[in-house]
Amino acid sequence: MTDFKYLGFILLTIFILWLPFGQASNEVYNYRQLRESDFQGIADKIHTKIRDYAKKTLQAEKIEEQLKKLNYIVKTVDGQTLETDFSAGLESVFNGKQKILENIKHKAEKAEMDYNYDQTFDEEHAYFNMRDIKTQYNENQSLVIVPKFSDNVRVNFTHSFVQVPTNVYAYKKSVLDQVTWGAELDETFEGNFKNSSGSLLYQYFGDASTGIFRIFPGNIMGVKEDEHKTDLYDCRRRVWYIQAAASAKDIVIVLDLSGSMIGNNIGIAKIAISSLIDTLQENDYFNVITINTEVKYIVPCIKYLIQATKENKEMMKRVVQNLTEAAEIVDVNKGMDEAFKILNIGPSINRTSAGCNKAIMFVTDGIEGTYAGQESFEKNNPNKDVRVFSYLVGRIKNPNEKALKKMSCENNGFFYKIETLGNIWDTVLDYIRVMSRPLIPNLKDSGRKELKPTYTPAYLDSAGFGMVMTISLSVFKKISYIHNEDPNDVRYLYEGFLGVAGTDISLKNLKDQVDQSKLGVFSRGFVINNNGFVLIHPKFRDQSGYLPVPPNVLIDELESAQDQEDTSALKKQMLKLTADDLEGGPVEFITRSTYDDGRKVYSGKTKYWYKLLPDADLVSALALDEIDNTYLAVDESTLELKAIKEKGIEALKPPVDDFDYDYWNLTKTNTSFVTIAPWNYCNLPESLHNKPLGMKFYPTVGEIYTFMSKNPTDYEKHCKDKELVTRLLAMAGVTSETVDKIWSQFQFDEDPDMIQGAFFATSSGYQKYLSYHNHTDPSPPFNRDILRTKVFETPITNPDINLFLSSSARDKTVGPVKISIMHPFWKQKNIAAVTGIEINSQLIYNYLMESAEIKMTEFSTLAICKDTENAFCGVIDEHGYIITSNQGEAYTGQFIGERLGEIVDALPFFTKIELEDAQAECPLSDEVSAANILLTPAKLIFGFITGLCKTCYWLVIQFGIVLISLFEHAQRVYAEVPKTIRVSCTKTMPFYQFDMSKIQNGKIFQETYKCEDCSDKTKDFKLIRINDTNTMLLMAEADSNCCYKKRVSMNHVKKDSTIDWCNPPEQPYRRSPAVCLNDTTSKPENAKCGSGFVEKPSILVLTIAFMLVCFVFG
Repeated sequence: MTDFKYLGFILLTIFILWLPFGQASNEVYNYRQLRESDFQGIADKIHTKIRDYAKKTLQAEKIEEQLKKLNYIVKTVDGQTLETDFSAGLESVFNGKQKILENIKHKAEKAEMDYNYDQTFDEEHAYFNMRDIKTQYNENQSLVIVPKFSDNVRVNFTHSFVQVPTNVYAYKKSVLDQVTWGAELDETFEGNFKNSSGSLLYQYFGDASTGIFRIFPGNIMGVKEDEHKTDLYDCRRRVWYIQAAASAKDIVIVLDLSGSMIGNNIGIAKIAISSLIDTLQENDYFNVITINTEVKYIVPCIKYLIQATKENKEMMKRVVQNLTEAAEIVDVNKGMDEAFKILNIGPSINRTSAGCNKAIMFVTDGIEGTYAGQESFEKNNPNKDVRVFSYLVGRIKNPNEKALKKMSCENNGFFYKIETLGNIWDTVLDYIRVMSRPLIPNLKDSGRKELKPTYTPAYLDSAGFGMVMTISLSVFKKISYIHNEDPNDVRYLYEGFLGVAGTDISLKNLKDQVDQSKLGVFSRGFVINNNGFVLIHPKFRDQSGYLPVPPNVLIDELESAQDQEDTSALKKQMLKLTADDLEGGPVEFITRSTYDDGRKVYSGKTKYWYKLLPDADLVSALALDEIDNTYLAVDESTLELKAIKEKGIEALKPPVDDFDYDYWNLTKTNTSFVTIAPWNYCNLPESLHNKPLGMKFYPTVGEIYTFMSKNPTDYEKHCKDKELVTRLLAMAGVTSETVDKIWSQFQFDEDPDMIQGAFFATSSGYQKYLSYHNHTDPSPPFNRDILRTKVFETPITNPDINLFLSSSARDKTVGPVKISIMHPFWKQKNIAAVTGIEINSQLIYNYLMESAEIKMTEFSTLAICKDTENAFCGVIDEHGYIITSNQGEAYTGQFIGERLGEIVDALPFFTKIELEDAQAECPLSDEVSAANILLTPAKLIFGFITGLCKTCYWLVIQFGIVLISLFEHAQRVYAEVPKTIRVSCTKTMPFYQFDMSKIQNGKIFQETYKCEDCSDKTKDFKLIRINDTNTMLLMAEADSNCCYKKRVSMNHVKKDSTIDWCNPPEQPYRRSPAVCLNDTTSKPENAKCGSGFVEKPSILVLTIAFMLVCFVFG
C-alpha cells in the first residue's frame, strides 16, 4: 500500500513538472512550420465562420425568395435620350431666368428715366441699408425665416435691402437718388418671385455709378457678424457684374518704372495694378510689362498674353508686389510699341487672346510733353481699335496731365488720377464703364438686337445656398425723345451704362435636370463653359471654408481616362460645336472612377453624348458607363402587383408617427431610418411640402407616404414616371416585412455587442437602416442616393462574388472600425437589392485568431498569428485594404502596402494607378502665397519710411494722408484673413487596382525573396483567396532589422504645379465667347475721357502727421 502511495506521489510530481513544458509546446510560433494544407485550412475556417454568421444574420435566402415574386424586365439605358432631356431641362431653367432679368432690366431703365433728380432729402434719409438692418429693423421683426425660400436664412419679403460700398458716404445726394428710384424694383422683384416656377433665389441690381447693391429678398448676407470687421463688398468687383458689363478683352498693363516711381508712388501703382488684375475674368487675357529706357516683361519668359485664370492672376500679382529697381527715364513710345506687339501676336500664339476688345493700361507718376507716345499710337492704332487708359498715381506738385489725357482721349480711353490708396478701388473699377460702350449700339430699340445674359463660373454663395452660378444682364440709361415733332411718336435712345441685373441659380438645381434614376452607379451628367471649365459635375466639389483662390477646374481634370488624350480630345470636340452643329457623340473610351469614399478605383468603358446650349454658351454632356447600360424594371404582369404596391406604400411609413422624415428616430433603443433616393418619383402639390423653392424639390419618404396613403387610388396623377414608382413600391413591398422580421431577431443574438447596425437597399432607391445601439448622431449612415455608395459600388464592380466585406476609412488614432458584410441580389445580370450588416471589427479578428490555431501534434498547436512581433496575419479585401489583422485595430481599414510595402511589389495582382486631384487644398506657404497681396500694407509702410528719407519736402503731406489711408486699408484687408489659410493645389492620388481573376479559389500564392540589406536572409509570405468572398488571407514574416522595406504611402502628395513659362505647356483648347461687342467708334454724347480725385488735406490730418514725424524721427 505504501508502495502505491509512493508511486502516486511520483506520478503526480512528474505530471506537475511536465505541465509547464506541455503548455510551452502548445505555443509554437515558427512561421516556416506552416504547411500549405494548414494554410488552406485556416482560409476555409474563416470562410465558414463568415458564411455562417452572414447566413444567420442576413438570412439572404428569405429576401431572395421574396424578390422572386416579381417578374423583371431588363431595359437598356438610352444615353442619347438622357442627354436630350438633360439639355432641355437646363435650357428651360436658363430661359426662365432670362425672362426674370429682362423684367428687372426694363423696370430699372424706366424707373431711372422717369425719376426726378431735382428732389431734396433730409440729412439722414431713412432706407433699408443692410448695415443697419440688425439694429434698426430687427425690432420690427422684418427679418424672418421663410421656408419657401430658405431653411436657414432670415429674409424680408416686403422690401429689398440696399448695400452701399464702405468707401461711399451713405447719405450723399447721388446715393439717395439711386436708392429712391431703385426702390421701384421691389414690385418687379415680388412679381418675379410669385410667377416663378420654383427655382428662383436672389434677385439683385448693381448700380454702376455708386456701387449700390440692391437685393431681394432682403437679407444681411453682405454684413459681417463681427462689428469690428469692415465690409469690403462692392458689387462692381464681382464676376457677375464685370462679365455682363463688357465683352471679353485683351489687356496689357504698362508700368512706368522710371526713377521717380519710388515710395508712395510705386506703392499706389502696385496696388492699382493688382486691383486691375482682379477685375479680369477667365475670358480675358493679359500681361504686365515695365518701362523706363528699356522694356521688361515682369515674368521674362511670358512675352504673350495669358488667360486670366485665378491661378495666373495670383501669380502675376505676386510678381508685381516684388517689383523694385525704379531707375532712369521713361520711353513711352518704346513701351507702347511693345504693348501693341503683345496684343497683335496674341491670336497667333497658341490661342492666347480673347479675340474681342483690346486695351492698354498705362500706370505712371507723370510724363512730360503734350501727347506721350504719339508716334507709337499713330503707327499701331490708326483705327483706334485699342483703348488706352492712363493712371496718374501719387500726389505730384503741379502734375502735367495733358500728355496722359491726350493719350487716352485720342484712343477712346479714359484718364484717371489716383492720389491715395483710398482712391484706388473706385477709380480702377471705372474703366469697366468705358468698356461697356460697345454694348449700347446693340440694344433692341431702333431695330437693334437685344443683349444676351452672361453666365458666371460656379462659386460658393455667401447666403447659405451652397454652390451657385449667376446669370446677369446689362442695364442702360434710357432717354426719350419725340420723333419728327410728333408728340404721339415717342422713341428712346440709350446714352450710358446704368448697371447690371442678376439672379442666382443653384448648381444642385442644374445637376438634378438629369434623370438620376437612370444614371446608375457611375454614369453622370456634367456641364462645361467655353473655356472647358467645369460648371457642374459629380466630382466637382463644393467649396467650403476660406479658400483665397478656388481653382478653375478643367473637364480634363475630372474625367479621368486610361489615356488622358481621350479626355482632351473629347473636350475639344465639345467646344467645337456650333449653332449649326449643336450635338455630338457618342464617343467611347476607357475611364476611371473612384468609389468607396475615394479609396478605390474602377475602370470601364464610357460613352459620351453632348450638346451645345447656344443661348448660355455652355455645353452639356451625358457620360454612360458600360456597367450602367441596363437596369431592372418590374413587369406589370406580375401576379398580385396591386397588393404588392399597397404593401410598398406601407413600407414607406416612418417608424413612428412623429418621426422627422429627414432624421433618425431617436425615440427607441434601436434607431430606425427609412428613406428613398432623391429621384423624381412624384411632383407633389406645393402645399404638401415645405422646402425652399430655389431648389429642385424631391419629396422625402415621409411626404411620399403621406400623400400616397391619403390618395391610394389617384396618386399616380402626380407620379408621371409610372415605371419608376412601380419599381420603388414593388421592390419595397415584397421585401420590407421580411427584412423587419430578420432584424427583429438580432436582439436574441448570443453576442449583440458585435452588431452595430443593418441595412437594406433596392436599385429602385428604397433604403432602410437599423442601428442596434442608440446613437446621438442624427446623420444617416449612407447618402440618400444609395446607388452612389459602397453598398452598390462594391458588388457591381465584382459581379462574380456573393459576399462582400468592407472596412471603413479611418485614422490610425481612431478606435474600433465598422466592418460591413454585404450580400447582393442579382437578377438577369443586374443588381436588384443589397442587404448588409455592420459589425465591430473585433468579430472578424476573433474569427482570424480562432481559425489560425493549427494542431501540429497531439501535444502542440501552431498559433502563428499570436506572434505579432515576427508574423503578420491578416484578411484583406479585393483592393488590398485590411479588414482585420493580428496587429490589432491600428491598421484595420488601411492599405496593406502601408504595413507591408514589399507585398505590393511582389504580388502580380496589383496595378498602380495615379490620378490627380486638381481641387485639393494645401497650407499656405510664404514663398508662393496666393494671399501675398494681403501683406501689401505692411510692405508699403516700409516703403514709405524709405521714401520719406528721399523726399523730405513732401514729408508731412504724403506721410500724413497716405499713412492714414494705409492703415485704413490694412484694417479692411486683415479683417478678411482667417486664422488658418489654405490655398488651392493639385495632389497626386495613388490607387492599387487588384485583379481578382488572377487568384482562383483554393490556389495558394507564395513568394520568397532575399532581403536587401542582408544577403543571407530571406523573407516570404503566403496569400490565398477566401472562397466566395472579396477577401484574401495573407500571412507574412514581419520586418527585421535587416529585412525592412519602406512602406507604400497612400497619402495624397502635392504636385509641383509650377509652370515653366520658358517652356510652357500647350494652352488648353477653348472657344471664344459666342458674343463679342467691340465697337470703339461709338460713345455716348458728351462722353468725358478724363477724371480725377482731389482731396485737400485737413489741418487735423497735417497736425497729426507732423506730430508722428516728430515722434519717429525726433
